[in-house]
Amino acid sequence: MGQTSSTTTLTLIRVDKVVPKKMNSKIDSAVGGIKKTAGNATGNKKMEAEGMAQSTKGEVNYYMQNVCQQV
Repeated sequence: MGQTSSTTTLTLIRVDKVVPKKMNSKIDSAVGGIKKTAGNATGNKKMEAEGMAQSTKGEVNYYMQNVCQQV
């Protein structure tokens, strides 16, 4: 008897095409926080720095969207 294999196709959806910019900023901030924590826990300084940068980028973009809405 031969073995059969099943293949699952995963389609990734670009977040920036689907989710409004404010939500995308919050996602960026959250993912950055996770990367920062994971980098800190594993001693990976590069990942920690990337996470910090991504988190900050997300926060700045979020507040910029708030400012743009108020103008």
